[in-house]
Amino acid sequence: MRCDVAQVFGLYSSTYMIVIISIDRCMAIMDPMSKNRGPRRVKVMIGVAWLLSVVLSLPQVRETPTSIGCTAIDFNASTNLV
Repeated sequence: MRCDVAQVFGLYSSTYMIVIISIDRCMAIMDPMSKNRGPRRVKVMIGVAWLLSVVLSLPQVRETPTSIGCTAIDFNASTNLV
């Protein structure tokens, strides 16, 4: 997996995980006395988030040329700001 695809996948997956946490907390607050369906529901929601992340990252594979490689950012590089 190329870096650009991994970045897009990470963007989608982190966003969907935050949405899942919000939905799970909302369900727990709205119906706190429900049977313990939480673990199964969360597994299904995480699976859906990963699936959506993969599917929505696939166009990035087709759109980017294969010659683009990973680039590293050097945060320790000294720069003259004066």
